[in-house]
Amino acid sequence: LGGERGMLPLPGFDAGNSPYDYPAAVVAGRALVLTTTNGTLALRRARPASGVAFAALRTAHLAARWLLAAQSPRALIALAGTEGGFSHEDALTAGAIASRLPGAELDDLMRTCLAAFRGTQDLAGEIGAAPHGRRLVAKGFARDVAYAAQAFAGSVLPVRDERKKGRLV
Repeated sequence: LGGERGMLPLPGFDAGNSPYDYPAAVVAGRALVLTTTNGTLALRRARPASGVAFAALRTAHLAARWLLAAQSPRALIALAGTEGGFSHEDALTAGAIASRLPGAELDDLMRTCLAAFRGTQDLAGEIGAAPHGRRLVAKGFARDVAYAAQAFAGSVLPVRDERKKGRLV
């Protein structure tokens, strides 16, 4: 059982939201229940969608591959945000996904996200300088920010599976 509220682990939970809380030796072969301030709400809002994947900068390439495989004429890349507001990290992630969708028709927001991603030379520095990143660093999560900023480094993309009660698998 893992989760956070306001960036901090929840009392009584086994882990927080840091990727370092979930080493393969601990989670391999086990079901993980995770709740986060922004991600849980984003998943709830995506409930009506016919397909849902949960991406980050690390898995942007996998999200693009998943979208291309779906061959849907329309797709929505939703930004979870931070405490109900816009998140620069999410915009960079959307841009990273868009960078792997050759020929896709992008709306103005996605074009802006793509330009931001392509124009960023130092993702960790950029994320760490954004309001949420500064709060994470101040709370002692600088290592998590650096980890999250590793674009295209992930190997697993969580996707909603309706056969498993809508769980991410």
